[in-house]
Amino acid sequence: MKPKILVTRKMTDEAEKKLAENFDATFNKEDEPIPYEELINLANQYDGLVVSGWDKFDENFFNQMNGRLKIIATFSVGYDHINIKSAEQKKIIITNTPNVLNDAVAELTIFLMLAACRKVYEGFNLVKSGKWKDTKVDFVNFVMGQSMTGKTLGIIELGGDLDVFRFDLKTPMTILVKSSGNTDLFAEILDNAGRLLSSDDNSKDSNNFMMKLPLLPGPHFIRAKHYSSEGTGDYMLTLESSEMYDKQADDLILNKTKAYFHLGHIIYKAHFNNDKSYYVERIQIDSVLFNLDSKRFITITVNDSIQINPSLCYVASYGKYENLGIIQKNYISNPLNTRGLPRYLPEEILTNSLIFGVVRDYNTREPIFGAEVRLYGMPPSNETSQTSIIELSKGQTWVDGGTRMPTKKPLFNAPKINGYRDEKGRRITGVNGKYAIAVRDTGFLVIKANAPTNNYRYQEKKIRIRNKKGDFYSTDIWLIPK
Repeated sequence: MKPKILVTRKMTDEAEKKLAENFDATFNKEDEPIPYEELINLANQYDGLVVSGWDKFDENFFNQMNGRLKIIATFSVGYDHINIKSAEQKKIIITNTPNVLNDAVAELTIFLMLAACRKVYEGFNLVKSGKWKDTKVDFVNFVMGQSMTGKTLGIIELGGDLDVFRFDLKTPMTILVKSSGNTDLFAEILDNAGRLLSSDDNSKDSNNFMMKLPLLPGPHFIRAKHYSSEGTGDYMLTLESSEMYDKQADDLILNKTKAYFHLGHIIYKAHFNNDKSYYVERIQIDSVLFNLDSKRFITITVNDSIQINPSLCYVASYGKYENLGIIQKNYISNPLNTRGLPRYLPEEILTNSLIFGVVRDYNTREPIFGAEVRLYGMPPSNETSQTSIIELSKGQTWVDGGTRMPTKKPLFNAPKINGYRDEKGRRITGVNGKYAIAVRDTGFLVIKANAPTNNYRYQEKKIRIRNKKGDFYSTDIWLIPK
């Protein structure tokens, strides 16, 4: 015996034919809405209902079911006309037809966008009025309308609405974002982390915004809202990209690369052995040159003669040493070949973190020769803090290893840090006023410096060391004359 079902509204002939083949189906041939009370009585006579979004099934409806009804199938995407909780209590299954209208909605959206751009509604009304022969028409602004190419339609339906658009860039480029229409707008551009990159209210007219800025590859977002918290209206948004070779975008790439190559910083250059294992060379940056050609192939030269291949170079990045080629694979055209190399250098390869700088006269800005620099902190629990004897002449790199320099009577009292005092290292500056101390400690340390004569006040600075190895902290000390 076939299950007995009631179809509350008219369906397509093909759908009704299939239902008739598989069920004992009753159809609403006149397509007249079934009154609420009558629908309750009929539902108790059927095993299932095939319903539309116009039929209402509230808590009262389900409370009056006698137990025969097992399923309600609504041929609609939405199911807000059915009390799901009440249906669940009565153990009645509810089904809907999700996604069936996706194409229809998309097609109608395209239709409305085309109609808005090409003034279809206005033209239709003009023809329908019969006055189109006698009416003087503005062909440029009315008949031609606007092209839809490269534009996005936005509608602020309620006061306070915020429209968000995402766009992805595969290469660095300068983009131009602008709106058109009569809606007074405010807009912002944000990166993938939510950081604000640019914002604009009315550009050069009273309503629309316009922003032009270089961006790096990756996802970005445009947020647009009405200038008034209660305002509504529609608008057209246009996103344009510049030519392939973009000077502003190239400057952005160079600045991002230069951030890893400050003078005095340390980089590591990887080399391969015959057995395909690798070792790294530690390089202190004394000079650096950059060149970015029109194809975005970057050339980096360190210390006048060392050519840097981004795939073989490791730079300080968020407390680790990360492969430069991987960091910039989306920005530059250099081939990425990191086979056999890790993304991050293991900590055991790295040398101790370094504190370095120059002791200078506060007034003249000149370096001070023979100044005494001492570093203090809490004593480690199980090992002595390590320092290195480091020469700082131009072109030389830091020397590995070594122990604490011989102590002598300090020129000033040692500071106390959390109740402890422990001298981590001592240096006497050379002619160029430079000092450097390699440490194994993390946490807060204090640097104290004093000139070789009594003409200056001593100076004290507090710094925080975040990583035991591979990091560097540049801090100049300015001594004030008495």
